[in-house]
Amino acid sequence: MVLARRGEDLAHRFVERELGWQVVARNYRHPMRKLEIDMVAVDGETLVIAEVKTRASDEVGSPLRAVDGQKAWHIGQGARAWIKRAETLEMAVRFDVLTVIVGETERVEYHKDVYSLAARPEI
Repeated sequence: MVLARRGEDLAHRFVERELGWQVVARNYRHPMRKLEIDMVAVDGETLVIAEVKTRASDEVGSPLRAVDGQKAWHIGQGARAWIKRAETLEMAVRFDVLTVIVGETERVEYHKDVYSLAARPEI
């Protein structure tokens, strides 16, 4: 849990300082379901739903590998709930992933538009 929190803190600082996003929510949990969104941010006119994956090293492979189809489905469901609740239906939506390695050195990598918006059902 400490590792994940550290990764989310690093990712938060990265997107605000390096990418210029405005983070509007972290660890949003749907009140009725077991769905969580790590980060919701605004990038210009686009609402960004971001998943953060943190590992102590990348020796076993990229943390991005942990974001599979099932995880994408859960993120999509959480995003629908957020969008309806926040009344952001008119905004464009993008799904990004930030991978964080917290070891001897700390590294944040940004993966833009990971999920095809064309493949997701209408909200």
